[in-house]
Amino acid sequence: MKYPTALIIAALVCSTAVAATEQALTRIFVHEVEQDTYTANGRTLVGTPFTFETQELFDNNGNLTHVFSSGLVETIPLPDGSLFISAGRLDFTQHPGVFILSPDMGHTGDLAAFCAALSP
Repeated sequence: MKYPTALIIAALVCSTAVAATEQALTRIFVHEVEQDTYTANGRTLVGTPFTFETQELFDNNGNLTHVFSSGLVETIPLPDGSLFISAGRLDFTQHPGVFILSPDMGHTGDLAAFCAALSP
């Protein structure tokens, strides 16, 4: 997209931390249900709630090494009646500071249709 887009995220998150010892966090498991709303150029797309799992992995020094998410990435009904849906697995540490609609492995929805729905 070549225009500013606002994103609102509503999420229900449940997480579990796992430690090998009292001082060494090794991973965090997250189960999340999320619903996103995108707004640009006076147009709004409201996604349907979707579920995914995330594992945050740490090395022996407590440094975050990977943030793997698997499941649905996004589900959004589009104005033409089609459904934008992306699903699969991605590692957020490989995409620092970037919002992602496409998984590293899996299925990416029709990005052109998503962008067209928000275009002026």
